[in-house]
Amino acid sequence: MSRPRIEIERELEREVDGLRTTFKDLCDRVTRNEEVISNVWYAGDIQKLYSKCSKLRHIDPQDQDETTRRRFLDCYEQLEEITIRCAEYKAAREMYKMQEERLVGLKKDTKAKIRAIKSTIIEAQQKLQEIRPWIIPQC
Repeated sequence: MSRPRIEIERELEREVDGLRTTFKDLCDRVTRNEEVISNVWYAGDIQKLYSKCSKLRHIDPQDQDETTRRRFLDCYEQLEEITIRCAEYKAAREMYKMQEERLVGLKKDTKAKIRAIKSTIIEAQQKLQEIRPWIIPQC
């Protein structure tokens, strides 16, 4: 026996709502990462860090005084942090694109399922109307 129309529609709505939530979460995550990266970039931190590191690259931290060593290590720690943020941003962007593609595909599938359900309902109503026209109201 087939499931009632309302049950199928609710299931489809839950599936679409779940995807919308996932999509929104990913959008929020990408936006947060974009803000972090743009703040870092526009503050000039990346350029400053790279120039500091390139100046310090030829220096062996073990041969230098404590201040130079600290600057050197601080520089690379900050660069490491920015590199991690950039990787997170890239991963979030890829996830966002994949979810967007999946959502578009699911939306098309859902629309097709809904059209099929509606046409099945209409056909069933027409058949029932032929059998008992006085009982079934038109949608």
